[in-house]
Amino acid sequence: MEIDRAFRTFFDKHDPDNVQRLLDAYGDSVRPTEIIRFYDWQLTVELFPAGLASRAPSEGRVQPWSLSDSSEPSGRHLKAKIKKKSRGYGSVADPLILAVNVHAREHSPIERAREVLFGSEGIWHRRHAHRSAVAGVIVFWYADAVSAPSTSARLFLNPAVDSDALPPALLRLPRTQGTEGSEQIEGQSVATILGLDQAVGRSRHRV
Repeated sequence: MEIDRAFRTFFDKHDPDNVQRLLDAYGDSVRPTEIIRFYDWQLTVELFPAGLASRAPSEGRVQPWSLSDSSEPSGRHLKAKIKKKSRGYGSVADPLILAVNVHAREHSPIERAREVLFGSEGIWHRRHAHRSAVAGVIVFWYADAVSAPSTSARLFLNPAVDSDALPPALLRLPRTQGTEGSEQIEGQSVATILGLDQAVGRSRHRV
């Protein structure tokens, strides 16, 4: 894909260890940056070297995010994805939490997910909830390595599941729960939970 090649060319021009040495010596002013144009988009790309433990062992230094599934998914598509994922794990003893990444440009992606899960034909409609093997679904919007600090996410809980049985860390996310998804609970952003907002703040104030 054209945009993958553009990223790969940019990544391959730089060695992460050399970049890190330059950043340590001179700060963000020497961070490699490039503008990549793709159809009607212009992307400004900055390199943040991964630590040794995080690097891909066989495929090179960087794995570009694929845009092949970036089209607007329908509610039917999202529902099919969740059902397919749930079947893939079979019978599990612990509560099954699925994660779905949605590339949604619409204004109300939360409402779409809520309808898919709690609506009249939803996976967790009151006549289906107890039969579902899925305890919860975390829906991410535009989650990838580059946009992680600004990624939105919400945990949707099966109303038939006791939230006390879930890991407390999961409940830090904003969540929708209750019959027909009637209860909305505010939580912390992905950036806050992962400590990325602090990292961004430090980089902005680095001299």
